Amino acid sequence: MMNHHLLTEALENLPNNSGSISVSAQIARHYEAIDNAMSMGVPQKEIIETLKKNGVPINEKSFPTTWARLKKRNTKSPPEKTSNPTFRTKPEEAEPTPEKQNETESKASPSTIDDIMKTAPDLNQLARLRKNRNDTTNRSS
Repeated sequence: MMNHHLLTEALENLPNNSGSISVSAQIARHYEAIDNAMSMGVPQKEIIETLKKNGVPINEKSFPTTWARLKKRNTKSPPEKTSNPTFRTKPEEAEPTPEKQNETESKASPSTIDDIMKTAPDLNQLARLRKNRNDTTNRSS
């Protein structure tokens, strides 16, 4: 029978014991420290030398590409997962395009006009509704 605790511990220790971790993953482990050093003006050349001295086989040609990829990934990363379930919120509707607005306005009902009148009336919107209603009435006759 398998001991789940030992398996979990062995899997958690893999990153520390494995010699086959990619250079990118090794740099990603130290992302914050590298980012802080760079923001303080430490030259990339010094950062690369420090990485090399500490066992990360990176060179001056591949570091900028690797760093740009990691930086892009970190700026797009989603918020940390929580143990509570999250729910998607309904995205706010964008302002309708003129075509969509005309489509909506041409289907206006008396209740739409009542809704507009309950709030501060937009006289231009009321005029457009009236014009559209007249246009559709004249077309159908």
